[in-house]
Amino acid sequence: MKSLIIFYEICYTVFRMKKLALISENARDFGRELAKGVADFAQMRSDWVLELLTPADLMGKSDALDGYAGFIAHVNQDTIRRRLQNCTVPIINTFAKPISKLDISVDCDHAAIARMAAGHFLKRGFRTFAYCGFPGAAFSDPRERAFSREISDAGHEVSVFNGRNLNAWLRRLPGKCAVFCANDVRAYHVIRTATALGRAVPDDLAVLGSDNDAMICAFSPIPISSIDPNARRIGFAAARLLDDVLKHPSVRKIRPTLRIKPGKLIERTSTLVYPIDPDWLGRLLAYIETSLPDGISPADIVAKSGYSYPVVEKAFKRNFDETIAQYLLRMRMEKAERLLTETNLSSKEIAARIGFNTPQHFCATFHRYYGHSPTCHKGSIVRNHQ
Repeated sequence: MKSLIIFYEICYTVFRMKKLALISENARDFGRELAKGVADFAQMRSDWVLELLTPADLMGKSDALDGYAGFIAHVNQDTIRRRLQNCTVPIINTFAKPISKLDISVDCDHAAIARMAAGHFLKRGFRTFAYCGFPGAAFSDPRERAFSREISDAGHEVSVFNGRNLNAWLRRLPGKCAVFCANDVRAYHVIRTATALGRAVPDDLAVLGSDNDAMICAFSPIPISSIDPNARRIGFAAARLLDDVLKHPSVRKIRPTLRIKPGKLIERTSTLVYPIDPDWLGRLLAYIETSLPDGISPADIVAKSGYSYPVVEKAFKRNFDETIAQYLLRMRMEKAERLLTETNLSSKEIAARIGFNTPQHFCATFHRYYGHSPTCHKGSIVRNHQ
């Protein structure tokens, strides 16, 4: 009798299991992070059997999609997309290009990515801008439109690459130009081409990518600054949507695309520049940004410049209406605020990253600057996101 009960329990478990698949390339960080997000959700479901398929796994196999209860698909190949159109099981699309009119889609917030790029460049003080993408690509065009709109609203124009003759286009760009690229692959192309043309990155052209693909960014001739698209969260959201559709199979409705906000901008060498006159001041600002953990002082900044204290102080007052000490304090406090917002670092860890010897000194300075403690600041962030 006991063995019969076990047999029925096994049969029930097998019967209720859902075989699902993520169809995605995994050669790049986006695909791998997407898969991690799907796996994060799958671990919460005892009735999911999850498989990872690449587009290559489906080539030439007519029955490759048989036997699955649903799919999460991140594919650009039209042949595979046409095959998915004929599937009768639920599909969650995570690519910018729709699969069908009844798509249930989760995607990057392309406009938010572009706004983050524009905001970064404008805050740095750039006055000339360019966008280099893949004209006609489903993910590239929305980023170009949003970036151009943000820059236009700030009173500037954007030179947009039309897809032909990258060399000639880069030659025509003015100096001290901020170039936002559709992704890290395009940023890599721009940096390689610009370097071959003798255009210095980042001093002449500051180049920013998107997707934060660690291998591409690190192995570029100039390490690429990039925006994290939050692919892991996209994967988790897609899996949660698929689970909801599987639970309510009779509810077939058109849903708006779920847009996932990007993570943070990871700055590397390709944008570490300040387009400001005189040139030595721009280099000095980059030095300040990278040297905050070292506890630098106004005297260190002046010594690095090679000029006298009055000359450097006058340059800061003219450009920022601040003394050297005031500018340095603002940079420390703004970085502290970002770390409180974007990380779970302790006050002790944040203090070390911005050049304070003790967390007590950091907390007291933060309170004087913002009017509340780092702990209260962190608490307000948590409450606002609940």
